Amino acid sequence: MYLENVSCQVKGGINVHGCKLVMTTYRLSVVGRGEKWEVKLGEISTVTTVVYEGSVSASSFQPSPPSSSQSSSSSSSFIPSKTTVVISLKLPSTLRMSVTPNTQQEAQKAFGALMTYAFPGRQGREYLFAFEGKKYSPIIPPPVGDAVKEDGLTEGYSTSQEFGRQGCFTPRIHAARGGGMKGVPSPYRISTANADYEVCRSYPREIVVPRGATDEVIKMMGKHRSEGRVPVLCWSNRGDCGSIWRCSQPKVGMRGEQNGWDEQYFKMLASMVSHDVDNTVSTGGRIYPPLYLSKMSGGPEMGEAVNHDPARVRIFDLRPKSSAVANRATGGGYEITGSKGGYPDCSIRWCGIGNIHAVRGSLEKLTAVCGAEKGDDLDFSGKVEDSRWIYHLRTVLKASWEVALVVSHCSKPCVVHCSHGWDRTSQVCALAQMFLDPFYRTRVGFRVLVEKEWLKAGHPFQLRCAHGEGKGERNDEQFSPIFIQWLDCVWQLGNIFPTAFEWSSRYIGAIAKHVYSCRFGTFLYNTDQERVSSQVSSRTLCLWDYLEANREALANPFYRPGWLPDLKYPSVKEVNEHLFLPPLPVVLRGVTLWDFYLAESPKESFPKLPSYLKEHRFSEKCMKKEEEGGGGRGSDGSMEESPSAFDPSSCIDSDILGLFRTQDDLTEAWMNACEAYAGRQQREISKAKAQKLMRRELSMDERKSKDAFMEELVEGGKEKKEVDRLKERVKELEEEVLRLREVGGGEEDEK
Repeated sequence: MYLENVSCQVKGGINVHGCKLVMTTYRLSVVGRGEKWEVKLGEISTVTTVVYEGSVSASSFQPSPPSSSQSSSSSSSFIPSKTTVVISLKLPSTLRMSVTPNTQQEAQKAFGALMTYAFPGRQGREYLFAFEGKKYSPIIPPPVGDAVKEDGLTEGYSTSQEFGRQGCFTPRIHAARGGGMKGVPSPYRISTANADYEVCRSYPREIVVPRGATDEVIKMMGKHRSEGRVPVLCWSNRGDCGSIWRCSQPKVGMRGEQNGWDEQYFKMLASMVSHDVDNTVSTGGRIYPPLYLSKMSGGPEMGEAVNHDPARVRIFDLRPKSSAVANRATGGGYEITGSKGGYPDCSIRWCGIGNIHAVRGSLEKLTAVCGAEKGDDLDFSGKVEDSRWIYHLRTVLKASWEVALVVSHCSKPCVVHCSHGWDRTSQVCALAQMFLDPFYRTRVGFRVLVEKEWLKAGHPFQLRCAHGEGKGERNDEQFSPIFIQWLDCVWQLGNIFPTAFEWSSRYIGAIAKHVYSCRFGTFLYNTDQERVSSQVSSRTLCLWDYLEANREALANPFYRPGWLPDLKYPSVKEVNEHLFLPPLPVVLRGVTLWDFYLAESPKESFPKLPSYLKEHRFSEKCMKKEEEGGGGRGSDGSMEESPSAFDPSSCIDSDILGLFRTQDDLTEAWMNACEAYAGRQQREISKAKAQKLMRRELSMDERKSKDAFMEELVEGGKEKKEVDRLKERVKELEEEVLRLREVGGGEEDEK
């Protein structure tokens, strides 16, 4: 669809007339007077129409409801009654666009096209751009060296490969009671009890469970867990019993129902924990100083939990306790631990993380603060805190940190759940693994983590994001930005510790954008079962291949891995040495507002970058050209544009190009320049050292030549003296012969 002479108003007070409107099956673009606004159809939340009558000022265009009217100024011409199409987005963005075509027919055309392609509905979900785009877009070639599937896409998560990498199926070696060491089989196994999605529709076909849990036990205990989500293994420490398990709430109800199969399952988890001779739970042979734990956690509470908790299994219930108690009225509840309950070897910790409704309401308040057209920004930070969004981030980070602490310091199994086990549970389990395992802090490992803990584990992306569903069709009560909240937590860690992660903030921002864009099929549907039945992997493009194709633009130049190259199969020592567990107060106090929410806010005015700074991650090349005299500086010494300078628009996808707008980009560019300058200085130093060494070698050669010559002269002098001595000796002998001859001649005369 193409319309001309369109009037556009963007939330924030920007009004532009005479625009051109272009809409494809993927995006809506409005261009005019040097300005451009772009909206992905999948990001649209609502499309409404507003009819206004009367005239409008060309200098102040404001859509009004039917009952209101606007008087034209002396500089504006009369415009008849028109219909304005108002567009709002699902993303936590402040962008809200109002488009006013010339005629009523054009307005209806624009409204109808938007409703058709942005909201195909549940029955027409296959008309989303993700399915249509695959027909016209080539498959992005996978990077060299990565595993490739039959459909040409790079291989991601595999149950056997990932848990094999963790060492879950390797036999363990423990100390025997009589002394010495003994080998025992791995405590885990891969179960196919859910091969037909019989136990749980939202779980994958293969799950990792305790070795002693048969498929029949899993099927029986599935009836006692909400949605059949039994405890399954997420991550295990190599060499000990520290592990993370995820599940949903038990079906306890008001009667306090118990399930023997479920209790037996938890006893299997408890039996993995090694014990000392006095029958106290071992913490890996370590008793941590209380002062150390107090500084790490910000208080004495975790010190007691780490050093003196006799429970073998720690249950992290991510809900407020009041919510868990209230859920008993609807058939849910929580585990009754201790000697009086059915889980005597367990202890429970309440984390108090808000549910989907609290998160949705909090983000709505934050978006309103960030996108306020008229507001007093003197108290901007206070208003951001009042939205409670930062608070919710801190609760998720705190619970994740505590899980990682117990797993790493106590070597205990940690069972994590909320109500259904697919929202807060996914957030905490995934973040805890990023603290524990350096592999998940890499680009490849992050993909595996998202596929394992979000896609395969059944986070309902369709329910939370409402892909292709309009206002009347989607369930607004279930709509919530849970995955965006988790990406925000990941961004917070990368912002506080910029050298710990292989990806940049643009990488996280690109994922957040494409959760809603419907350009890729990665985040479509609710469960792995639905994606398999709809053949998403073969009929749509993969987001991860797209990110790999743009890896140069999304990489983190500050990244310093700090571990050995074989990070896919690390040893126990390597994992322990590279545990990423900073003090909790450092993490919580470093949480700030993600600039992703300020994408449409006024931008900072940065100084113009010189040409070699624009060479994103290619500064070395540009500096080398400058050395060769190929450009870079003008005759007056100022920096000038080089025709060979890196142009992001020439090789980076336009969706990613829009993310190059933050202070981090300037810092990154300066760092690239500094590294290039340091490299040039290093080359000059190396060159000077080489020249000095060469001169030294030449002088040594000259000295050696002189010494050899002198030696030859000396040797020649010795030979001459010897010759002279021999000549003297010969002369003496000749004289002796003559004397003897003379003496002999006289005697003959006498005779």
